[in-house]
Amino acid sequence: MKDSCGLRKRKALLCSIRGKLAVSYLIPIVLIVVLGIISYQRAAETIINNYEVSMETAIGKTAEYYGLMMDTVAVNCSQIAIDNSLRAYYRGAYRDEPLQEKKKFLEIQKAMFMDAFSGSFVNGIYAFGGYGNECISYLGLKKPEYGAYMESEEGRGMAQAGEGVVFAGYHNDLDAMTGQDFGEYAFCVKRNITDTSSEPVGMIVMDISMEAAREPLIRMDLGEGSMCALVTGDGRQISGGEDTVAFAGLDAYPDFLAGAEESQSVYIEYGGEDYLLLLSKVGNTGFTVCTMIPQVLITSNLKDIKTATVVIVLLALAIAVCTGAVISTGINASIKRISKVMKSVAEGDLTVTVEAKGRDEFRTLGDHAGDMLSNTKELIQKAGHVSGQVLTSVMRVTDTSGRMMVTTGNIEDAILEVNGGVSRQKEEVEHCLAKMDELAEQIEQVDRETESAMKRAGKSKRVVEQGLSAIRLLEDKADETAHVTGQVIGKIEALAEETKAITDIIDSIKGIAERTKLLSLNARIEAARIGDAGKGFAVVAEEIRKLSEESMKSVERIGTIVDRIESGTQDTVLVARESEKIVEEQEAAMDDTVEAFREMSGSVDGLAGKIEKIAGNMRNMERSKNRTMEAVANISEVSMQTLASTNRMKDEAGLQVSAVKELKEATGRLDEEAKKLTGAIRRFKVQ
Repeated sequence: MKDSCGLRKRKALLCSIRGKLAVSYLIPIVLIVVLGIISYQRAAETIINNYEVSMETAIGKTAEYYGLMMDTVAVNCSQIAIDNSLRAYYRGAYRDEPLQEKKKFLEIQKAMFMDAFSGSFVNGIYAFGGYGNECISYLGLKKPEYGAYMESEEGRGMAQAGEGVVFAGYHNDLDAMTGQDFGEYAFCVKRNITDTSSEPVGMIVMDISMEAAREPLIRMDLGEGSMCALVTGDGRQISGGEDTVAFAGLDAYPDFLAGAEESQSVYIEYGGEDYLLLLSKVGNTGFTVCTMIPQVLITSNLKDIKTATVVIVLLALAIAVCTGAVISTGINASIKRISKVMKSVAEGDLTVTVEAKGRDEFRTLGDHAGDMLSNTKELIQKAGHVSGQVLTSVMRVTDTSGRMMVTTGNIEDAILEVNGGVSRQKEEVEHCLAKMDELAEQIEQVDRETESAMKRAGKSKRVVEQGLSAIRLLEDKADETAHVTGQVIGKIEALAEETKAITDIIDSIKGIAERTKLLSLNARIEAARIGDAGKGFAVVAEEIRKLSEESMKSVERIGTIVDRIESGTQDTVLVARESEKIVEEQEAAMDDTVEAFREMSGSVDGLAGKIEKIAGNMRNMERSKNRTMEAVANISEVSMQTLASTNRMKDEAGLQVSAVKELKEATGRLDEEAKKLTGAIRRFKVQ
């Protein structure tokens, strides 16, 4: 029982104005929430994509920088290795001239050091061969033996390289011979010194400083928690910071090296956290620039957007809820005030007043209810006054009926006295009958004329009925016109709503277009000013261009709405044309009505002539009546006629007595009904 009662209350709440308003406000609230979610997701996707593209560009530029560095060092190494003096010295071309050989060695050493250290990349250089002295820029190192080095694993690898340049992260075998610490250099560039037959006779090794190798990694500044490194082909890793990860040990690294792609970005999980792994190959050196950026760092920029979106959505929800609550409360209060007044009126209290607040439709409704209450009060007052007059009239009729009963008794006594003179009226009966025969003939003629007049009246009645039918048809057409007019109003209202939607969308597009133009212009200016480093701004400009395209789609939607408005306008025109047709039919019906009443006018004219004839006959009857009255005066002496008349008068007097009794009874009932009416009116309080 309680459940069914609660269900009825919920249904009543949903069917109420407050419930309908709540449902109508719930729909835009849901749309606002959906819009906020979609906007945040789109912004997050755009920011993440832009960040990934910019990071890929930065890593690619770093890889290009390393490639340029290695190409520069490789060119210097090759230039030194192919120097004719150096090649001649290490193949023993000056062994027969010791002084010349020593002089050449000093010149070669000086030139080699100048070429090697002309840039800021080289940390040290080795030059040694199977013949001659070793040329080493490091101090305090042991001299390497070329023959022993060539027999090592590194030497065999260099023998296979021929005249090509080899990049490596370590030269462990050389370090073992010289006592060099691999921590003093980042990676090295090696090349064979060959003779005229391209056979190796010596070795050039150039070490790249750790500072030069780490500087590009430090300059990237990827953010807190990010890790970056340069991984050599033999597995050495030069890190850009203190905390890092072994990139060569990641599952994605071997697959990337085996593939043909120059760069790659993929999300991985490391240490329980998600990272964006970016890999970029450094030319054909076998080196790879590797970075790992925490996904939290990428999405940290979205917190402000998320917060702003949530705040705006909550603010919109609060405004919608407050607006709906205020409107529904105002409507509910107005309805309660009017309902309270109507309840008092239903109970008979017409002294209440309708207090309408505000300037909305409820104010108009309250004013109309007040007018209705005032008119009802006036009507009740008039009805009370009339009921009092009816009660007074009933009392007068009752008194008159009593007097009529007394008079009727006196008439009966007079009739009994008239019966005494019946014998004196016998002689005048025949004369009176003759006069009555003449009167009967005239009455027959009047009857015939009257019958003709009745036929005319019947025809007039039919004509009037035709006129009434035409009028009813005209009323039906008027109803159809009102219905079609309602349709026209509905179409116009729908068209107004569509026009309002067009206005809102146009305002939105104008705002988006203005911001898009300004943002696109700024992005292009910044991109042009910065140059290659402004490619990220160029990407932003491209996204803004896409936003402009979306604005154009909004314009297309406006076109669709305009089409619907045009379609609605066409429907309105069709409805108006239908109204014109109905009006034309009404005009035709009105013409029929006019024609019918014209015919009725002719019939009435004929009836007037007949009635004029009847009037002439009636005048003759008047004269005959005078003669008859004279005869009746003589009939007073005729007994038989008087006797019959007195008997009829006696019967009529009895009937009159019965009628007076019935009138008295009806007067009593009318008195009771008048009292009831007075009691019913008195229950209304008008003062």
